Amino acid sequence: MAEQSPAAPASILGFWRDLEVFNIPTAPTPKDNTKQVKIVTVRPGETLPWKRREFTPTDEYGFIHVVYLGTADMEDMSRLLLQSVFPDQDLSERERQRASGRGWLAAFVVNEYGCAKLDSYLAASFAHGAMALRETNSVANVNARLQRATGEFTERRHKLELAPGEAPPTIAASSLSWQDLDEELAVVRKLLGPHADDPSIDWRLVVRVSRVKRRYVDDNLQAATEFLNSFYLDDLDRLIAQTGGNQPFGKALASYLGPEVPKPLRVDVLADHVAMTQLVSAKHLPSARWPTSSAEPLVLAQQATVAHVLRTLRGHPGVVGVNGPPGTGKTTLLRDVIAEVIVERARRIAALAKPGEIFEPEATSVDGKKFTPIKTDIMAGTAIVVASNNNNAVKNITQELPARARISPEFGEPTYFDEVIREVFAAQHVVDEDKQPIETWGLIAAALGNVGNRRAFAKGFYRGETKKAAEDIDDIAPESESVDNVEAIGQEQGQAEPPSIKQVLDQADAEYARYISEWRTAKQRFTDLLAQFDTVRSTLIAAEQAAAKIGEHQRQLTVHEAALAEKAAHVATIVNRLAQSQQARQDQRTLVESRTASLASIRQQHAPSLIERMLAWIGVRTTSLEEKHQRIASATQSLAEASEALATMSRDILVAEQQLREQERQLGEQRRQTDALKAEIRRHQLVLDKGYATGAKHFPDGQFWQMPNGDRHRASIAVGPAIDKLRALIFLEAVELHRLTILTNTGKFAGNLRAVNGMLTGSSRDRVPLSQRPMLWD
Repeated sequence: MAEQSPAAPASILGFWRDLEVFNIPTAPTPKDNTKQVKIVTVRPGETLPWKRREFTPTDEYGFIHVVYLGTADMEDMSRLLLQSVFPDQDLSERERQRASGRGWLAAFVVNEYGCAKLDSYLAASFAHGAMALRETNSVANVNARLQRATGEFTERRHKLELAPGEAPPTIAASSLSWQDLDEELAVVRKLLGPHADDPSIDWRLVVRVSRVKRRYVDDNLQAATEFLNSFYLDDLDRLIAQTGGNQPFGKALASYLGPEVPKPLRVDVLADHVAMTQLVSAKHLPSARWPTSSAEPLVLAQQATVAHVLRTLRGHPGVVGVNGPPGTGKTTLLRDVIAEVIVERARRIAALAKPGEIFEPEATSVDGKKFTPIKTDIMAGTAIVVASNNNNAVKNITQELPARARISPEFGEPTYFDEVIREVFAAQHVVDEDKQPIETWGLIAAALGNVGNRRAFAKGFYRGETKKAAEDIDDIAPESESVDNVEAIGQEQGQAEPPSIKQVLDQADAEYARYISEWRTAKQRFTDLLAQFDTVRSTLIAAEQAAAKIGEHQRQLTVHEAALAEKAAHVATIVNRLAQSQQARQDQRTLVESRTASLASIRQQHAPSLIERMLAWIGVRTTSLEEKHQRIASATQSLAEASEALATMSRDILVAEQQLREQERQLGEQRRQTDALKAEIRRHQLVLDKGYATGAKHFPDGQFWQMPNGDRHRASIAVGPAIDKLRALIFLEAVELHRLTILTNTGKFAGNLRAVNGMLTGSSRDRVPLSQRPMLWD
């Protein structure tokens, strides 16, 4: 890992904060109009929306006005921002082309009577950032300037008036007029310097008018306020201060802010077959998958991503980025990650003797109420936050996971508090492309990324035990930015309200005996399925290893067979030469025998006479005797040479026979090794065939990597319909075990969820310390 300066995180956060400061906020447009929301553009002198007849409040309906003050074309706003700091510069042609839409200088909420909600004021940070740069050459204090601007707005918009019969005087907000708005516009325009007075700039007022049922007016006012003030500067300033105090970040944020991975350590798994094999090995095959069709497995790159995410985050906090264009399967693979995380928590639950053992033995107090935390070793590493800079990417997760359409019909109709998620979707106005309600199956995911979503979720998720409490919570409306179908929320008076999780828990409390029995049964089914999967995975691992061994042995066999053929040819050559030598020796032996006989004949024919012997005795050698001796000597020499050649041949043949025996021994050993390799390949093939018998179509062997790229990338490793069906059933059984764990602990869950509801709705937000919030999210 590359070295990083200790000051680097602070620099990154500071740069991030500066970018946020100079982000020009976008005003809504008529494209955002719905049946309940109307975007109104007003220019000086025109009737303000809260004074128009069409927006007059009635006994049934009220109106919420979100005012975007100092709205102008984005090109003008961008130029003002630039020239407020660099007066002599102008936008480039490219910058002008990219500046689309409308920006604003300040925003606040106005009630149906035209009175500003004083704590809702939000000045656009870029204007205050520009002034801060001019005055201090720094934007470090912009957040404090924004807070001060809210207080100054409150002071400007209040007037002291003596209430009848009361002293001292009370403060009341005044209804806004064009004079008030012009005063406010002058305040924020001043931040951008003299260029903001350019008469060619078309300053106007944009108002987002939302019609809501009378009972939701107050809550929508608060939701609109919280939405306007929902941005990052507070958090970024807090994190920057944390770096200054040498307080460590959590692992996820530390990884996000940490140094990049050095290029030499980066791995392209699509090109690096060894790295890909390690990722998609059956050893890392998740025990669960999302219950989509068993005939539609993840493809190779998706399998690798799931394996990487799980190996990176299993048992450890952290962050992983999953990037890709729309339609490349990010949501699909994340479903499998989520399924495995849920199963991991179910494993921990299944290890308990009783469902109540998931809780810590000691309760604590949250917002003055009893709260029983779930054990850390149950929850640690089993929760996922999906975040994106693209709302659609998050919607794909939070809306698709609970949808029944995302469960294959082959798995029947599983449920996990489906009646509750149905109400949550209704409260959050989740509909399909035809604007129809989405049929749901389970409370698996929720959109909780902003105040409005959290409040809408709470409205559908939890209603208190008393009628009054139920009404209070039921009145919570969704965020002011998305009040498109607010009239559809809730039930008409006199109709029975659909159940929230509180009512489900209340009903389950009376059936504890039934649910504890079902919990034990579900636990056994779950553990049996896991055992079945472990058996299958062991078969797959053995098959994968066998496939690798087959490839290795095949390569060895090729070498052995080539060497064997070479050795056999060498032995054949030796045998052929030896046969030739033996034939030559036989011929030589015949020659020796012939010369031996010839010598004997010569000796017999040329034996010396008596007189020659006597003369020789006295030292006289006759010519005749000399000739006889020469003939005999010549025949003897010829025999000796032939005999020596025969002896040499015999010695050479003896050596050759020894060499042949050694070569034949080596040939036999090579044959035995070759036969052993063939036997090993046959044995591994039997193991591999067992792997294929599970339904797996591919293993990461040489044959797989030789497939054409397109075919290989569309293929899947170590999975098949039967395996994937088993993994999906494990996930569904894990979900059922969760459901029954909740239904056998109704009292503690009801108390805990009451505190969670308070955090989501904001009713207890300021009283819940930061240290307790992770406990509530769990």
